[in-house]
Amino acid sequence: MVASQSIRPPRFGSASRDPARETLQELTIDLLDVPYMDLSGVATLLETLKVARGRNTDLQLKGLHDRPRYLLEVTGLLSLFERVA
Repeated sequence: MVASQSIRPPRFGSASRDPARETLQELTIDLLDVPYMDLSGVATLLETLKVARGRNTDLQLKGLHDRPRYLLEVTGLLSLFERVA
C-alpha cells in the first residue's frame, strides 16, 4: 500500500499535527485548476521537489495544462518530476 496525501492549509485551532512534516511515499500536486504558471510557480515546484526528495518522497504532477507543461519542458525541468499525469 502506498501512503499518499494531499496537503491543505491548517484550520485555525487545529491540532498541532503538521501534515507537511509527515513522511510520505508519494505526494501528488493537482494542477488541474492552474492553466498558467510563471517562474515563481516553477520555483515553488522546485522547492517542493527538493523537500520531497530530501524525505524520500516521490512527487508527481497531476492535471498539468499545456502552458505550464511547455514552461517546464523548455526549461528542462519536466523530467525532474517522477511522473506527470
